[in-house]
Amino acid sequence: MALTFDKTINLTAYDKNPSPKFVRQLSITHEATDGELVQYYVLPSSMTEEDKNTHAIGIYDEENKSWSYTDYDEVQWNTPGQRIAGNRLERLGVKTFPDVGAIAFYKIAFRDISRIVAPVNPKNEKTDAPKLSAVQNSDGTITFTITPPEKTEYRCYRLVMMDGAFSVDHISYDLTFAVDPPIVSGTYDCFCIGFPDEGQYCSKDSNVIRLSITGKESTYEEPYYSKDDLEALKIRLADTYSKKEIDDALAALNAKLEDGDIGEY
Repeated sequence: MALTFDKTINLTAYDKNPSPKFVRQLSITHEATDGELVQYYVLPSSMTEEDKNTHAIGIYDEENKSWSYTDYDEVQWNTPGQRIAGNRLERLGVKTFPDVGAIAFYKIAFRDISRIVAPVNPKNEKTDAPKLSAVQNSDGTITFTITPPEKTEYRCYRLVMMDGAFSVDHISYDLTFAVDPPIVSGTYDCFCIGFPDEGQYCSKDSNVIRLSITGKESTYEEPYYSKDDLEALKIRLADTYSKKEIDDALAALNAKLEDGDIGEY
């Protein structure tokens, strides 16, 4: 049976939809409870996830024990938040399931890491994200401070420092710790992840801190040769003499010089 659409809502032109209006990989979901409607998307400029929420159609007010009704073309979207991930994403998708709500899946940019967040909005708050702060010290080290959520305890934390495709990870069992600067200078996105115990699921990513760090090197040197690099080396080697060939040529030249026959040289 064909569907008939009664209304078309253009969120780009909708005056009750706050900025940003131009986004990528947009998913709109309706939560399983309380009528929450959410836009999940990726910002083109920073490659980070954001979300805006509102409520429709039937909204139950527990305090007043009453219902109110707001149609989709009348809702006021709230200012952006961030409930899935704080780091840069290459791909983001969100699906909604009955009695569960939104389940998200994403791939972290520049890393071979994909994650599933199920559900995005847990009722028990067991995967609440920690908060991260940092201070850059005069000796070049960086002191990080992690504030765990009120109702969740994590045994250890993974600190990730990313600058494009280059990243450095640290594991800490302390809430405050200092690390050496990365070898390569750059602007690093830093975030942390909490782990309740060995083998248990990790927390959501913390907030992201962007630090401009000066390292020992100005550029990143890849620890391997690409296929193009190997082909270029083969071409160079094909036009290169071996040490024995060079020694033999020098010996022949010296013999010519000793004999006084240097016309060819």
